[in-house]
Amino acid sequence: MNWQAIRTLVLLATAMSLLSTDIASADTICVPDDRARIQWAVDNATDGDTIIVQDGTYSENVDVNKRLVIRSENGAESCIVDASDPHDHVFEILSDSVVINGFTVRNTAGTGIHVADSDHVNISDCVVENNVFGIRTTSSDYSDITRNIVRDNTNGICLASSPYATLTENTLSNNRVRNLGTSGTDSDSYWRKHNIDTTNTVNGKPVYYYVDSNDLTIENLDAGHITLVDCNNATVRGCRVIGCDELQLTSTDDSLIEGNTVCGTEYAIWLLYSSNNVVRGNTANDNDGSGNGIRVQHGVDNRIENNTLKRNYMGVYAEGCENTTIINNRIEDNSYGCWLYNQNQILHNTIQGSEYHGLNIMGGENQVAENTIIDNGNTSWSCGIALSGSLSNNLIYNNYFDNPNNAHDDGVNTWNTTNTTGHNIVGGSEIGGNYWGDYEGDDADGDGFGEEAYDIAGGLNQDYLPLVCASATCGDITGDGTIDTVDLVLLLKHCVTGTPVDLCIGDIDGNGNINVLDVRLLMGYINNPGGYSLHCGCGEE
Repeated sequence: MNWQAIRTLVLLATAMSLLSTDIASADTICVPDDRARIQWAVDNATDGDTIIVQDGTYSENVDVNKRLVIRSENGAESCIVDASDPHDHVFEILSDSVVINGFTVRNTAGTGIHVADSDHVNISDCVVENNVFGIRTTSSDYSDITRNIVRDNTNGICLASSPYATLTENTLSNNRVRNLGTSGTDSDSYWRKHNIDTTNTVNGKPVYYYVDSNDLTIENLDAGHITLVDCNNATVRGCRVIGCDELQLTSTDDSLIEGNTVCGTEYAIWLLYSSNNVVRGNTANDNDGSGNGIRVQHGVDNRIENNTLKRNYMGVYAEGCENTTIINNRIEDNSYGCWLYNQNQILHNTIQGSEYHGLNIMGGENQVAENTIIDNGNTSWSCGIALSGSLSNNLIYNNYFDNPNNAHDDGVNTWNTTNTTGHNIVGGSEIGGNYWGDYEGDDADGDGFGEEAYDIAGGLNQDYLPLVCASATCGDITGDGTIDTVDLVLLLKHCVTGTPVDLCIGDIDGNGNINVLDVRLLMGYINNPGGYSLHCGCGEE
């Protein structure tokens, strides 16, 4: 036998010896037969071992720092891991290539199954309940999360800076804040690129998760969750996401979100790192707790128009954005009407009935014009509009304010524009400052402006051209001296779209609100002036 043949046989024998050693070292450990506790089994295992946990309830917090398969013998119903320390994770995975299969995992103020800095982890066939987070991955790539029931947690499945996860056949339900959430450390959409198909459900409805799909048209879905990641030129129209999760756009531009209903979640319609989008004609109500009707973060040139946003914690929240236009929305009965930072245009909105501030501005370069801001603020410190933090370069003019406390500003901002000809918010022919329901000054010269400036609480700001509507005629919406069908159309438009109409001329029945009953009365008056009378709260005919 030559030397080369001998060398080959030696190498082959060595390889087989190493292989048999690896196979022999892959042990199976049974709990409680071999080790009484799951953690003790982990501590005594080596990479590649399998731990089989027999039926029972185990009070433990298990840290897995080796490549192990840990599975129950007979499934999640028979094998329960209950947090021993309710402030620690039940399972914490700290190694790549771990398998967790077939457990009920419950009762921690931490996470039921937490995967930290570990790739290629498989979590399957578990019931995860009554935790702050059900399943949470942080900085962990290529997780495989399959056939789990995740219910009655504060948050269900959260993928934090953990790209390329695969989620299949998971059932998420009654997780109080969010059922399915994704996040990243920066604007890169890489963090949110996952394979999540419609076999996953939230409260019995499918999850729709689109990645890298341009020119989509998504219509009339009854969904548990809708997310678009890197999907430009999309249309999402007529969908319903009710009592489930949000409708989210991430790194998605030039898209239309129209006519959808998203209610009973945390962030109903959420634009994140997305620009040049239109959010129009949607309904986002009853997103309470910390919920937002529409949330816009870190985008440019987004337009929010003709939406109905009621009974949320915040009607509209915009942060880190440039040139966001918020126009013709009905924002009613929220804790805060709008909470905004820099570079927004807030135009023609009705902001009414907020528990705290109607409009809370925390930045500069905002324009606030032609809004009706009334009946906001149920506390001594809240008001119709608040600018706090010594802000500057905001322009507020031609708005209608009638709140217990109208305004607060501790910075240096502008509360009127120069006197120019144009239709103002109380029906006059000159634009200058704002209408203030508690203004006590007079318009001695009849030019539509008060003779004395209106003081803004909180600093030295003043509205030097406060609007006065003493000359308003009930029903004369145009202010042209006649009451006709043009006025009727404008009043109807107000009821449908929220375009501003002064109570002095539009509250036909004098009950403090403008609604379709006022439209009917004005129609009757136009057709039969002798048979109807107009009784606005001021300017009564």
